[in-house]
Amino acid sequence: MPVPFRNEIPDFDSSVEHGVFFLQGAYPLSETGLSYGKSQISYISSALPLVGPDLDILNLWLMGELATDGKSDRTVGIVSSSYFSGHLRPIDLIGLSLPSVPGSVLVDEQAWTTLAHELGHTYGLYVAGPEQRIICPPWSCPVNGFWVARNKTMTASSKGLPICFMGSGSVYTFDDNWISDGVYSNLFRTFRTSSDDPDVLLVNGIIYSNGTVIFGPLYEIRNSTTNEQELIPGNYSIELIGQNGNLLHSANFSVSFAPSDPNPSSPHAAVFGFAIAYLENTTSPVSRITTEHVAPSMSLKAFCTLQLIPYPTPRS
Repeated sequence: MPVPFRNEIPDFDSSVEHGVFFLQGAYPLSETGLSYGKSQISYISSALPLVGPDLDILNLWLMGELATDGKSDRTVGIVSSSYFSGHLRPIDLIGLSLPSVPGSVLVDEQAWTTLAHELGHTYGLYVAGPEQRIICPPWSCPVNGFWVARNKTMTASSKGLPICFMGSGSVYTFDDNWISDGVYSNLFRTFRTSSDDPDVLLVNGIIYSNGTVIFGPLYEIRNSTTNEQELIPGNYSIELIGQNGNLLHSANFSVSFAPSDPNPSSPHAAVFGFAIAYLENTTSPVSRITTEHVAPSMSLKAFCTLQLIPYPTPRS
């Protein structure tokens, strides 16, 4: 569900059109395997420098989940070309995804193939290990294939083009980008995984490098899809604790810290947000969600009372 930011982006429709066209050609999807729509809900991006894009990714994911009753696999924020530099992020940044919020990405309006790249990260591609450009320097791995919709053979030339979109090639043209066999196989296996439409709990919050944890509102959505299986294992976990104090379920994840303030002495912050299976006997007032971080020099637990906000209707 692509979402425009509240500042005029004249290339929004064109950006979505080109990004989806490349996605449908390169990804292992059938003709009816991809559906998308433009959100009718306005979204005003965070004005905070540095950490603002991370907060936008989290808020866009929540908005997409609630607006579609949990039926949206991914929410995409199309941002202006000055968005990342305006938030004091690297001037050459044209897309962003976070391992702790796999349901949402940000994409520069002019970067046609970046949508496929950032979505690839959310499906676990080149997240835990080095980026593809490191494995196949200097940009990416050469590929060969056939683009059915364009009736075009995508064969590497003497210049090594096209290359896989998970690398760092030109994002402003289709002809220099395609998909490698390894990336195609990984995505194909991922998309074959079926869901059992359980009731889910949307957990989210902010973790600071000084140990502070702030939880956002928790939402229950019925007959939705979990995405905790897409998380990258790390030093944090969300634990569902039963009324007897027993551990009912745990979801392990990693985070990516970003400066929370231009002041270098300020703690860095990381957002998290994902859907986990909802368990009936976690509704007791004494139940809690636990976030635990264990590092060589730090061990902490932060607790919050489990206050469910049913969505879209209360449980009968």
